[in-house]
Amino acid sequence: KGAGFTGDFATHGFPNFLAVNIDGLLDRFVGEDREARQDYPYLGFTYDQSFRIDEKIAAGFVQMNFETIAGGLPFSGNIGVRIVHTDQSSTSSLDDPTNPDPNVRYYSTFGDKYTQFLPSANMVLDVSDRDRLRLSLSRQISRPRFYELRNAIGFSIYDIGGGKYQPIGGGGNPKIRPYAAKQVDFTYERYLGTTGIFALGLFYKEL
Repeated sequence: KGAGFTGDFATHGFPNFLAVNIDGLLDRFVGEDREARQDYPYLGFTYDQSFRIDEKIAAGFVQMNFETIAGGLPFSGNIGVRIVHTDQSSTSSLDDPTNPDPNVRYYSTFGDKYTQFLPSANMVLDVSDRDRLRLSLSRQISRPRFYELRNAIGFSIYDIGGGKYQPIGGGGNPKIRPYAAKQVDFTYERYLGTTGIFALGLFYKEL
């Protein structure tokens, strides 16, 4: 199925893109009478597959810019820190095998709260009208995907053929925290008039 772009997208050669009809695919390859328990409030999927993730992030930063002379050369940049507080949790439910009522469930919610400090500094030294040195130091984070924060696990047996079966499973962790990295970037730039630039960069990253 094609969905048309209008305005600037169409003008620049992007008139259409593909849109997948998920319900149509399931109707064709699974069947229109497929059964999915999606009547559990605010979750979705089936009962046992359902989970909910809540994540609240509050962040702020301070920054100081500077411009001075160092060794007779123009020296400028900025120094700052970003403070990030995260409150994350996930909710899921389990069936009660002692109760025939499918609406009776055990609910479980847990997660984590944490605060991270992310300092950074960027400095530029103008060696000449055409030559420039840049140095950047920072602490960065990369958050996990939402699916990895789920409060749910799954397990099944997979038929690998020849009368052999392989157990497979997986789950999430609502307490998982972002990857943190310390980064250093150094760059030498040589400006070639108004026609181009030659740049040589080095970096160091510690996870």
